[in-house]
Amino acid sequence: MERNDRNFSISTEEISIKKIKKIGFLIVLGILILIGLVTFIKTIVIIPSTDVGVKFTLGKVSQTELNPGPHLVIPFFQNVTKISTQQETVNTITQCFSSDLQTTTISYTCVFQRKGDKAPALATQYKGDLFKGFIQPKVEEALKQVAAVYTAEKAVVTREEIRMKTLEKAKGMVPDVVGIVSLNITNIDLSDELEKAIEKKMVQEQESLAKKFELEKATKDAEIQIAKAKGEAEALNIKGEALRKTPLLVMLEAMKLWDGKMPATLMLGAGATPVLPIGTLEK
Repeated sequence: MERNDRNFSISTEEISIKKIKKIGFLIVLGILILIGLVTFIKTIVIIPSTDVGVKFTLGKVSQTELNPGPHLVIPFFQNVTKISTQQETVNTITQCFSSDLQTTTISYTCVFQRKGDKAPALATQYKGDLFKGFIQPKVEEALKQVAAVYTAEKAVVTREEIRMKTLEKAKGMVPDVVGIVSLNITNIDLSDELEKAIEKKMVQEQESLAKKFELEKATKDAEIQIAKAKGEAEALNIKGEALRKTPLLVMLEAMKLWDGKMPATLMLGAGATPVLPIGTLEK
Protein backbone atom coordinates (compact mmCIF):
# COMPACT_ATOMS: atom_id res chain seq x y z
CA MET A 1 0.00 0.00 0.00
CA GLU A 2 2.77 2.37 0.89
CA ARG A 3 4.58 1.49 -2.35
CA ASN A 4 1.51 2.35 -4.41
CA ASP A 5 1.15 5.70 -2.69
CA ARG A 6 4.79 6.46 -3.37
CA ASN A 7 4.43 5.56 -7.05
CA PHE A 8 1.34 7.75 -7.32
CA SER A 9 3.20 10.64 -5.70
CA ILE A 10 6.10 10.28 -8.13
CA SER A 11 3.71 10.19 -11.10
CA THR A 12 1.98 13.34 -9.90
CA GLU A 13 5.30 15.18 -9.58
CA GLU A 14 6.33 14.12 -13.08
CA ILE A 15 3.03 15.35 -14.49
CA SER A 16 3.46 18.71 -12.68
CA ILE A 17 7.00 19.09 -14.03
CA LYS A 18 5.80 18.36 -17.54
CA LYS A 19 3.02 20.93 -17.20
CA ILE A 20 5.46 23.54 -15.91
CA LYS A 21 7.83 22.83 -18.78
CA LYS A 22 4.98 23.08 -21.27
CA ILE A 23 3.73 26.30 -19.77
CA GLY A 24 7.26 27.69 -19.76
CA PHE A 25 7.71 26.70 -23.37
CA LEU A 26 4.47 28.43 -24.32
CA ILE A 27 5.49 31.57 -22.44
CA VAL A 28 8.89 31.67 -24.15
CA LEU A 29 7.25 31.02 -27.51
CA GLY A 30 4.77 33.83 -26.93
CA ILE A 31 7.59 36.21 -25.99
CA LEU A 32 9.53 35.24 -29.10
CA ILE A 33 6.46 35.74 -31.29
CA LEU A 34 5.82 39.12 -29.67
CA ILE A 35 9.43 40.17 -30.20
CA GLY A 36 9.24 39.01 -33.80
CA LEU A 37 6.01 40.91 -34.35
CA VAL A 38 7.40 44.09 -32.81
CA THR A 39 10.57 43.70 -34.85
CA PHE A 40 8.55 43.24 -38.04
CA ILE A 41 6.45 46.31 -37.27
CA LYS A 42 9.57 48.33 -36.63
CA THR A 43 10.97 47.43 -40.04
CA ILE A 44 8.19 49.39 -41.73
CA VAL A 45 7.82 53.17 -41.33
CA ILE A 46 4.94 54.97 -43.03
CA ILE A 47 5.41 58.66 -43.86
CA PRO A 48 2.07 60.54 -44.18
CA SER A 49 1.33 62.80 -47.15
CA THR A 50 1.83 65.94 -45.03
CA ASP A 51 5.38 64.98 -43.95
CA VAL A 52 8.78 63.91 -45.16
CA GLY A 53 11.12 61.58 -43.26
CA VAL A 54 14.75 61.72 -42.22
CA LYS A 55 16.56 58.41 -41.60
CA PHE A 56 19.22 58.04 -38.91
CA THR A 57 21.58 55.02 -38.85
CA LEU A 58 23.29 54.67 -35.47
CA GLY A 59 22.94 58.43 -35.06
CA LYS A 60 24.22 59.35 -38.54
CA VAL A 61 21.74 61.28 -40.66
CA SER A 62 20.96 60.36 -44.24
CA GLN A 63 21.14 63.32 -46.62
CA THR A 64 18.23 62.01 -48.70
CA GLU A 65 14.74 62.71 -47.38
CA LEU A 66 12.05 60.01 -47.34
CA ASN A 67 8.98 60.88 -49.38
CA PRO A 68 5.44 60.05 -48.22
CA GLY A 69 4.69 56.31 -48.20
CA PRO A 70 6.06 53.08 -46.60
CA HIS A 71 9.81 52.63 -46.03
CA LEU A 72 11.92 49.75 -44.63
CA VAL A 73 14.38 50.31 -41.78
CA ILE A 74 16.62 48.06 -39.71
CA PRO A 75 15.13 47.81 -36.20
CA PHE A 76 17.28 49.02 -33.30
CA PHE A 77 19.89 50.34 -35.76
CA GLN A 78 17.86 52.84 -37.74
CA ASN A 79 15.11 55.27 -36.84
CA VAL A 80 13.12 57.88 -38.77
CA THR A 81 12.20 61.45 -37.78
CA LYS A 82 9.13 62.93 -39.46
CA ILE A 83 9.17 66.59 -40.59
CA SER A 84 5.89 68.38 -41.34
CA THR A 85 5.65 70.24 -44.66
CA GLN A 86 2.20 71.68 -43.99
CA GLN A 87 1.67 75.44 -43.98
CA GLU A 88 1.57 76.88 -40.48
CA THR A 89 -0.05 80.17 -39.43
CA VAL A 90 1.09 82.33 -36.51
CA ASN A 91 -0.59 85.52 -35.23
CA THR A 92 1.56 87.86 -33.18
CA ILE A 93 2.38 91.54 -32.50
CA THR A 94 5.48 93.69 -32.34
CA GLN A 95 6.39 97.32 -31.67
CA CYS A 96 8.09 99.56 -34.22
CA PHE A 97 9.31 103.16 -34.36
CA SER A 98 8.17 105.48 -37.13
CA SER A 99 10.30 108.10 -38.86
CA ASP A 100 8.82 110.76 -36.53
CA LEU A 101 9.89 108.63 -33.51
CA GLN A 102 6.38 107.50 -32.61
CA THR A 103 5.79 104.01 -31.21
CA THR A 104 3.40 101.85 -33.25
CA THR A 105 2.08 98.42 -32.28
CA ILE A 106 1.71 96.24 -35.36
CA SER A 107 -0.33 93.03 -35.39
CA TYR A 108 0.52 90.62 -38.19
CA THR A 109 -0.14 87.09 -39.44
CA CYS A 110 2.70 85.01 -40.87
CA VAL A 111 2.16 81.84 -42.91
CA PHE A 112 5.28 79.70 -43.42
CA GLN A 113 6.19 76.22 -44.65
CA ARG A 114 9.17 73.92 -44.13
CA LYS A 115 10.92 72.86 -47.34
CA GLY A 116 10.81 69.09 -47.86
CA ASP A 117 14.16 68.92 -49.63
CA LYS A 118 15.78 70.57 -46.60
CA ALA A 119 14.48 67.94 -44.15
CA PRO A 120 17.93 66.58 -43.12
CA ALA A 121 19.07 70.09 -42.15
CA LEU A 122 15.77 70.75 -40.36
CA ALA A 123 16.15 67.54 -38.34
CA THR A 124 19.71 68.24 -37.24
CA GLN A 125 20.27 72.01 -37.19
CA TYR A 126 16.90 73.57 -36.32
CA LYS A 127 15.64 72.21 -33.05
CA GLY A 128 12.77 73.66 -31.00
CA ASP A 129 10.19 76.20 -32.13
CA LEU A 130 11.13 77.03 -35.70
CA PHE A 131 9.00 80.19 -35.89
CA LYS A 132 10.09 81.78 -32.61
CA GLY A 133 13.69 80.79 -33.00
CA PHE A 134 14.42 81.47 -36.65
CA ILE A 135 11.50 83.14 -38.48
CA GLN A 136 9.95 85.69 -36.12
CA PRO A 137 13.23 87.57 -35.40
CA LYS A 138 13.91 88.02 -39.12
CA VAL A 139 10.34 89.03 -40.00
CA GLU A 140 10.21 91.63 -37.24
CA GLU A 141 13.65 92.95 -38.16
CA ALA A 142 12.43 93.47 -41.73
CA LEU A 143 9.18 95.04 -40.51
CA LYS A 144 10.98 97.52 -38.26
CA GLN A 145 13.34 98.52 -41.08
CA VAL A 146 10.43 99.22 -43.42
CA ALA A 147 8.22 100.96 -40.83
CA ALA A 148 11.06 103.31 -39.84
CA VAL A 149 10.79 105.02 -43.25
CA TYR A 150 7.16 106.13 -42.71
CA THR A 151 5.59 108.57 -40.30
CA ALA A 152 3.10 107.05 -37.88
CA GLU A 153 0.24 108.80 -39.65
CA LYS A 154 1.31 107.61 -43.10
CA ALA A 155 1.93 104.05 -41.88
CA VAL A 156 -1.77 103.69 -41.09
CA VAL A 157 -2.87 104.54 -44.64
CA THR A 158 -0.03 102.71 -46.45
CA ARG A 159 -0.41 99.37 -44.66
CA GLU A 160 -0.44 97.35 -47.89
CA GLU A 161 2.74 99.00 -49.15
CA ILE A 162 4.50 98.26 -45.85
CA ARG A 163 3.27 94.65 -45.98
CA MET A 164 4.62 94.04 -49.49
CA LYS A 165 8.03 95.57 -48.75
CA THR A 166 8.33 93.65 -45.47
CA LEU A 167 7.41 90.34 -47.13
CA GLU A 168 9.98 90.83 -49.89
CA LYS A 169 12.71 91.74 -47.41
CA ALA A 170 11.86 88.96 -44.93
CA LYS A 171 11.95 86.26 -47.62
CA GLY A 172 15.61 87.04 -48.18
CA MET A 173 16.45 87.04 -44.46
CA VAL A 174 14.95 83.78 -43.16
CA PRO A 175 16.94 80.50 -43.40
CA ASP A 176 16.62 78.67 -46.73
CA VAL A 177 15.10 75.62 -44.99
CA VAL A 178 11.79 77.44 -44.70
CA GLY A 179 9.66 79.63 -46.97
CA ILE A 180 7.35 82.50 -46.00
CA VAL A 181 4.10 81.95 -47.89
CA SER A 182 2.34 85.17 -46.91
CA LEU A 183 2.47 88.05 -44.46
CA ASN A 184 -0.57 90.14 -43.53
CA ILE A 185 -0.62 93.25 -41.34
CA THR A 186 -3.94 93.03 -39.52
CA ASN A 187 -3.71 96.22 -37.45
CA ILE A 188 -1.51 99.24 -36.75
CA ASP A 189 -2.25 100.69 -33.34
CA LEU A 190 -1.12 104.18 -32.32
CA SER A 191 -1.13 105.85 -28.93
CA ASP A 192 -4.38 107.54 -27.86
CA GLU A 193 -2.75 110.99 -27.93
CA LEU A 194 -1.42 110.48 -31.45
CA GLU A 195 -4.76 109.16 -32.73
CA LYS A 196 -6.54 112.25 -31.35
CA ALA A 197 -3.94 114.54 -32.95
CA ILE A 198 -4.32 112.79 -36.32
CA GLU A 199 -8.11 112.95 -36.10
CA LYS A 200 -7.98 116.69 -35.33
CA LYS A 201 -5.61 117.27 -38.23
CA MET A 202 -7.89 115.36 -40.61
CA VAL A 203 -10.88 117.47 -39.53
CA GLN A 204 -8.90 120.65 -40.15
CA GLU A 205 -7.80 119.40 -43.56
CA GLN A 206 -11.40 118.60 -44.50
CA GLU A 207 -12.52 122.08 -43.42
CA SER A 208 -9.67 123.63 -45.41
CA LEU A 209 -10.65 121.64 -48.49
CA ALA A 210 -14.27 122.76 -48.09
CA LYS A 211 -13.24 126.42 -47.89
CA LYS A 212 -10.96 126.01 -50.87
CA PHE A 213 -13.84 124.51 -52.84
CA GLU A 214 -16.12 127.42 -51.91
CA LEU A 215 -13.45 129.94 -52.93
CA GLU A 216 -12.86 128.22 -56.24
CA LYS A 217 -16.61 128.11 -56.87
CA ALA A 218 -17.00 131.83 -56.08
CA THR A 219 -14.06 132.66 -58.34
CA LYS A 220 -15.53 130.59 -61.13
CA ASP A 221 -18.93 132.23 -60.75
CA ALA A 222 -17.32 135.67 -60.89
CA GLU A 223 -15.39 134.71 -63.99
CA ILE A 224 -18.62 133.54 -65.61
CA GLN A 225 -20.37 136.84 -64.79
CA ILE A 226 -17.41 138.85 -66.11
CA ALA A 227 -17.30 136.81 -69.29
CA LYS A 228 -21.06 137.23 -69.71
CA ALA A 229 -20.83 141.00 -69.23
CA LYS A 230 -17.96 141.25 -71.70
CA GLY A 231 -19.94 139.26 -74.19
CA GLU A 232 -22.97 141.51 -73.87
CA ALA A 233 -20.78 144.63 -74.16
CA GLU A 234 -19.06 143.30 -77.24
CA ALA A 235 -22.41 142.44 -78.76
CA LEU A 236 -23.68 145.98 -78.17
CA ASN A 237 -20.50 147.45 -79.64
CA ILE A 238 -20.80 145.29 -82.72
CA LYS A 239 -24.46 146.20 -83.13
CA GLY A 240 -23.78 149.96 -82.68
CA GLU A 241 -20.93 149.88 -85.17
CA ALA A 242 -23.19 148.16 -87.69
CA LEU A 243 -25.90 150.79 -87.20
CA ARG A 244 -23.43 153.62 -87.73
CA LYS A 245 -22.09 152.12 -90.92
CA THR A 246 -25.52 151.24 -92.38
CA PRO A 247 -28.18 154.06 -92.04
CA LEU A 248 -30.78 151.93 -93.73
CA LEU A 249 -30.35 149.41 -90.95
CA VAL A 250 -31.38 152.20 -88.53
CA MET A 251 -34.57 152.71 -90.44
CA LEU A 252 -35.17 148.96 -90.48
CA GLU A 253 -34.77 148.80 -86.73
CA ALA A 254 -37.13 151.79 -86.35
CA MET A 255 -39.72 150.10 -88.52
CA LYS A 256 -39.51 147.02 -86.35
CA LEU A 257 -40.32 149.15 -83.33
CA TRP A 258 -43.14 151.22 -85.01
CA ASP A 259 -46.59 150.49 -83.64
CA GLY A 260 -48.42 151.77 -86.79
CA LYS A 261 -49.38 155.21 -85.37
CA MET A 262 -48.20 158.54 -86.81
CA PRO A 263 -45.65 160.35 -84.63
CA ALA A 264 -46.97 163.24 -82.53
CA THR A 265 -43.99 165.48 -83.39
CA LEU A 266 -41.91 166.23 -86.48
CA MET A 267 -38.09 166.17 -86.37
CA LEU A 268 -36.29 168.43 -88.88
CA GLY A 269 -32.65 168.96 -89.72
CA ALA A 270 -29.47 167.33 -88.66
CA GLY A 271 -29.92 168.62 -85.14
CA ALA A 272 -33.18 166.67 -84.86
CA THR A 273 -34.92 169.61 -83.13
CA PRO A 274 -38.66 169.21 -82.77
CA VAL A 275 -40.43 172.14 -84.56
CA LEU A 276 -44.14 171.68 -84.08
CA PRO A 277 -46.61 169.03 -83.30
CA ILE A 278 -48.01 167.56 -86.52
CA GLY A 279 -51.55 168.45 -85.53
CA THR A 280 -50.61 172.19 -85.37
CA LEU A 281 -49.17 172.12 -88.93
CA GLU A 282 -52.48 170.78 -90.28
CA LYS A 283 -54.38 173.66 -88.76
